[in-house]
Amino acid sequence: MVRSLLAEAGAAVGAVCVSLHVVASLAPGHGGLMARGVLLAMSAGCLPCIRGLWLAPTPRVWAMTGVMYAAMLIAHLVLLSPGAASAGLHHGGSGPTWTDLGMWGGLALAVVQLVLVSVVLTARLGTVAASGPR
Repeated sequence: MVRSLLAEAGAAVGAVCVSLHVVASLAPGHGGLMARGVLLAMSAGCLPCIRGLWLAPTPRVWAMTGVMYAAMLIAHLVLLSPGAASAGLHHGGSGPTWTDLGMWGGLALAVVQLVLVSVVLTARLGTVAASGPR
C-alpha cells in the first residue's frame, strides 16, 4: 500500500514537471524556438518515468527516475547560477519573473522526486539485506 502511494506520488510529481515545462515552453517571451524545443523535449523525456511509476514501479524504474531527476536538478542549479545570468540564460532583472518561479519550482520538484526515489530504493535495499543470502 505504501509503495503504491509512493509510486503514485512520484508519477504525480512527474506530471507536474511535464506540465510546468509545457507551460513554460508556451509562455510568451520565454526564449526562442530552440529554448521552447528543449523544454518540450524535456517534457517528453519525463513521460517514460511517469508511465513506469504509474504502471510498474520496479526498482529499475525508480533508479532511472532518480538519474533523470538528478540531471534535472543539476540543470536547474546551473541555470540559476550567477554565471548563467551573465551569459544571458535568465533575465537578471530587478525582481522575480514567472520564469524564475518556474525554475525554482522545477528545482523543488526535482528535490522532492529525489527524496521519493531515495526512500523507495533505500527501503528496497533494506528488504533485500533483511532477506539474507539465498
